[in-house]
Amino acid sequence: MRTRAPALQGPLEDMKLAFSTLGCPDWDLEEILRRAAEYGYSGVELRGYLGTLYLPEAEPFREGSIRRTKEAFARSGVEVACVSSSAKLAVEDEEERKEVLREVRDYIRLAKELGTPLVRVFGGRLKEGRRIRSAEALVENLKDAGREAEGSGIILVLETHDDFVESCKVAEVLSKVDHPNVGVLWDLHHPYRFLGEPPEVTLGNLGPFLRHVHVKDSKVEDGGWRYTLLGEGDVPVLEMLRLLRRAGYGGYLSLEWEKRWHPELVGPEVALPQYASKLREYLSLIEG
Repeated sequence: MRTRAPALQGPLEDMKLAFSTLGCPDWDLEEILRRAAEYGYSGVELRGYLGTLYLPEAEPFREGSIRRTKEAFARSGVEVACVSSSAKLAVEDEEERKEVLREVRDYIRLAKELGTPLVRVFGGRLKEGRRIRSAEALVENLKDAGREAEGSGIILVLETHDDFVESCKVAEVLSKVDHPNVGVLWDLHHPYRFLGEPPEVTLGNLGPFLRHVHVKDSKVEDGGWRYTLLGEGDVPVLEMLRLLRRAGYGGYLSLEWEKRWHPELVGPEVALPQYASKLREYLSLIEG
């Protein structure tokens, strides 16, 4: 069995705030960095850029531009918290598998160049009638992806998303993968909102693998739910932060405001400073 370094480490004061570019799909790099510094964010999670979702093909991240992009980040004092791919690894077809691993390699390469330790991946949806085999394929593909990351300092983080929201199932997958370059991204919203999973259960299952956290809030409305500003919904974010503190989590809290997918949401000039302010308030409440 491989030796795994503890995922939860560092005191609460090491928790830093980031936001995903999913929340500001119309901002160029200059505005992203200017606003991040203005609102008090330490990092930016890169999830698409302007009209390009596949980040390695976006202008600032191409071979001829990457040096200038790194310099812009350095001048701003803002870090790249994570690069977030669309790769869905629960695939059996050999051609699909080759394509998704190519995407993983592209994002590992980009993460190395940008100096960030995290690449987000998905499990995706399990194929009907082949759910067990699809889950087995995810394990094997994550092992292969982990091997691609060996020696790079990059951790691939599997998000609690799609058919991999239930934390015990995610933990089972990661236990089978058992690779030091593969961990988990806990989206605080999804296990609670979609399954009603108690946060202490989620963290208990995911804690040994936890490397990154997404933050968002929502409330039940008209038989469904909708995203809200922080504190205006009923996701117990404050309780979740308390649990993370007790566990010693010292990574990023990254706001994933899904403006790219939900254009009806308020703009980033409203949501990003509100979340930053409220998160700092919550963190101050659980100090000591």
